[in-house]
Amino acid sequence: MQEHYLMKKSVNLAEWVEADFREYPEKPGLPKGWQDTSKCFKTAAKFQIAQEKDVRFLRLSVEKAGKVQIRLPLKRKFNRETAFRITILGRSSAPVGALSGIRTFGHPEQSDEVDAAILVNFTPDWKEWSITTRGGPVPGPVAFYFNFGSATAINVDLLYIKVEEISLREHLPAPCIAQGNEGNWNGGWLETHDRMRRNALQKQPAIAWWGDSITAGWLNEGRAAWDREFVSKNIMNFGIGGDSVQTVRWRVRDAKVGENFSPRLVVLMIGINNLFRIQSPADIADGMATLLKEFRTRLPRAKVLMFGVLPARHNHRDGLRQRIKDLNQRYKKLADGKRVHFADVGAAVLESNGSISPKLSTDGTHFLAPGYERLAAVMAPKIRRLT
Repeated sequence: MQEHYLMKKSVNLAEWVEADFREYPEKPGLPKGWQDTSKCFKTAAKFQIAQEKDVRFLRLSVEKAGKVQIRLPLKRKFNRETAFRITILGRSSAPVGALSGIRTFGHPEQSDEVDAAILVNFTPDWKEWSITTRGGPVPGPVAFYFNFGSATAINVDLLYIKVEEISLREHLPAPCIAQGNEGNWNGGWLETHDRMRRNALQKQPAIAWWGDSITAGWLNEGRAAWDREFVSKNIMNFGIGGDSVQTVRWRVRDAKVGENFSPRLVVLMIGINNLFRIQSPADIADGMATLLKEFRTRLPRAKVLMFGVLPARHNHRDGLRQRIKDLNQRYKKLADGKRVHFADVGAAVLESNGSISPKLSTDGTHFLAPGYERLAAVMAPKIRRLT
């Protein structure tokens, strides 16, 4: 996580979790109250209060590839939308990402559907993260979860964990902060962005389509449909794999949209990677609102067409589907039907039972040529009506 996540400490409204492992005696196993749920991932994890020099800490270990997960059941009820600050002080023997937050017991243990969560990237150096998040309401009992996955043997050491409730107005959603390439998920991100920026300056596109790997895929698996339906419209594809609402906003700023080139129509299809990073639909929609404001300021005469986040995961019962539905409902409220338009075209890639066919997508997120053909059939008319 980057430094701009770190926020001034304020008066906390309520404390949900405070675990200072430096205060525990050195011994094997988890401290009282904590539970190991790693077995749901078929992982044999080991735990101990270890000591190095004069400092004790909780060590979570896995001897080979696997996912480690622990939880602490909470007595508090999560029956309204709530904002939290989660503070973690820790390190790892090798770089690894970890998920932590509050989750209902109703979810399957192997699910990453956390109701108020953060992602942090551990390194061999001790580091403190203090990140805000929000979620809820959640029916029934909840627990604080911490998990990470690794392809090799690894130790994750925790000195301190604290979860405190804060005022909703203190929460600063990550999707609202313009960011250049979070983590460089696909490599070569900045080089790709620079090439697009230079091409746009030269070509002066009438339509600019911003998005992630699904948008970028039009120029690969979806090439035939793209060339047939869109190329003649002087449309430029600004899709980069791994992008999020906040990285698109950074790219728009860095490319100096409105100065270097001024499209008449902006097409947006972005947000699935925010969901994959366990950001809440409410936070992502807030980020989209800031992105729309960016375009409104830079392109006061242009129209914007937001396509809803497409369905993901083959099984229609997957918990991610509900979060996508929630996010799209929030996106729809941002449209005014004049300058900003919204279209949910996800039904085009679903079968009658709500599933995504392997013939359209091998991984349930990225589409093959037949999937892009279906999307082109519903997207192209909507773009034509606004040009």
